[in-house]
Amino acid sequence: MTGRVHYYFSPVMPALPLIRSGRLLALGVTTTDRVPLLPDVPSLGETALPGFKYDGWFGIWAPGKTPRRTVDAISREVGRILSLPDVKERIVSRGATPRAGAPMELDQLVRSEVATRSKVLKAAGAGGN
Repeated sequence: MTGRVHYYFSPVMPALPLIRSGRLLALGVTTTDRVPLLPDVPSLGETALPGFKYDGWFGIWAPGKTPRRTVDAISREVGRILSLPDVKERIVSRGATPRAGAPMELDQLVRSEVATRSKVLKAAGAGGN
């Protein structure tokens, strides 16, 4: 950072050293709740933009014709791994929140995100026809 950034949206982890050194001032986080690594930084939804939320997330995907029992087994194993104390701690220490869910939850999340982002892009005049 050269001191010329007026505002910056970033995942927590890359910004954390800059925040801790005082080179960046954290005004808010986009998650629904405060981030454990930055407990004094409010969420934008609780301050400037009531109801605002943008949680980053990751999903695991398989080919469409993967047998349901295989998908369910992978889902259970990922959930088991995410619940291991050392894995949980490693994820939290990087500013994220480990959360496992059923395959249908991911499907619903993706559909919701596509609908929400489509509305935002359309309202902003981006996204073409």
